[in-house]
Amino acid sequence: MYPQVSIKVHGPLVFFFFLFFFQILFSSDVLDDNKPLVLTDAVLHSDNENHFVECLCTHVIESTPEQKEKHRSSFLTIIEWVTLTSVDKISWAVGRTRQLIGRKPFDYAAVDHEGLHIIIAAEALFNFVSDSLKPVIDTEEAENGDSTEIGPEYTWNQTQTVIHAQFTVPPNVTKADVSLATGYDKINLGLKNGKTLLEGQLFGRIDPNEWDVNLTGQRLELTLNKETEGMWPEIVVGNNKGEMTMDDELVKQIHDRLEHLTSDQWNPDPQSGLDKPYNAQQLEECDAFPEESAVLHRINGDTHKLTHQTNLGSHQWLFKASLDCNKVQSICLRHDVDGLMWQPENVVKEKELPWKHVSTFNAFGYVQASKQQRKFTTCSPDCSYAVICDCVRHVYIYRQPSAISSPLRNRKTGQQVDTVAKQQVIALESVDNIIGLQATNDRLFIATKQVLYSVIVNSSGV
Repeated sequence: MYPQVSIKVHGPLVFFFFLFFFQILFSSDVLDDNKPLVLTDAVLHSDNENHFVECLCTHVIESTPEQKEKHRSSFLTIIEWVTLTSVDKISWAVGRTRQLIGRKPFDYAAVDHEGLHIIIAAEALFNFVSDSLKPVIDTEEAENGDSTEIGPEYTWNQTQTVIHAQFTVPPNVTKADVSLATGYDKINLGLKNGKTLLEGQLFGRIDPNEWDVNLTGQRLELTLNKETEGMWPEIVVGNNKGEMTMDDELVKQIHDRLEHLTSDQWNPDPQSGLDKPYNAQQLEECDAFPEESAVLHRINGDTHKLTHQTNLGSHQWLFKASLDCNKVQSICLRHDVDGLMWQPENVVKEKELPWKHVSTFNAFGYVQASKQQRKFTTCSPDCSYAVICDCVRHVYIYRQPSAISSPLRNRKTGQQVDTVAKQQVIALESVDNIIGLQATNDRLFIATKQVLYSVIVNSSGV
């Protein structure tokens, strides 16, 4: 039994200090050099009698002159993917090593629980550069923008109640040329005697009588009203030809690149002053649009190919948290002022989205932005509360709205309020730096250099 010492008991607030002992099962110099690494993620999975541990280790290197010219960065982020194998879970050996490289740091990197894919959220794409079992095809040509792929066919964004989709149409198209047929769960949008823009089964139900179509130049915008509130991972089921983004400047850049595809001329608008459209990948970091490639993407670890990607646009990264022990960590992105939790999923079909919306923290994006001294952010597995801690001493808990016995009324608007979202503060006795934070459904663990606090969290308070 591990020793347990009670530090303080005060009402519902209980602190415990734990001392743990660990045993080393495997040690090896996996890499050729002795550079320090950070363990980013680790997953244990089994296949019949074989057992595997997938480890993601990260370090940063200074670019060589060749790398600096290729990646346009003085420093590169390296992800070492190391696979350990065993048949008895006692004796382990290195079975495979893989390496990925990116010109920007990442916010999130994880291996799915089958060890097949790596999921990364970063300001730029990561690519495989080596694999101890299979050769890696050089993707330099695609990185330099020489690929014939132009981009998505349309862009879209959403709120809890409304969908907005933007399409690029040929010159001289008028609103009378647009054809739209909608049902509660189907849509058919296109140009009369021309191209179909969006067709199929909608992800959710809409009000077929509440829609709007606007045409400005070559940009066609469709607005749909959701029947019930919620966030959609896609507009039409199985349609991955669009790119979700809330960044207006990014939308403009994408549609500028697509305009020449709807015309016989490279510059359909001679008044624009451009000789030809440009590729956003040609922009330098110091230009007006620095985060042109911020993406959440999934890469197959065996084929080294990109299977899925979605543009993060203006969706600011907030935090990551473990909601299900059988799945990779979820990510929380800022949508307007809210924080939306997205759960990466194991999918087989290319058209299936490998992430889905699972919860929302109302106004949490606004709340986190106000915490200038924050160090760690996380939430409970059931998403009943989110928590932010400062560098020293203070921890802030934000609970989901809950019903109240006696309704309140707003003094200014007169609107009746039936639910209240409580916010609570924990002041630790220790003045040491907080070095770790972990949340469960009923407990919050806070680690300092000297003490590990266990805070009981319950429905009546902290």
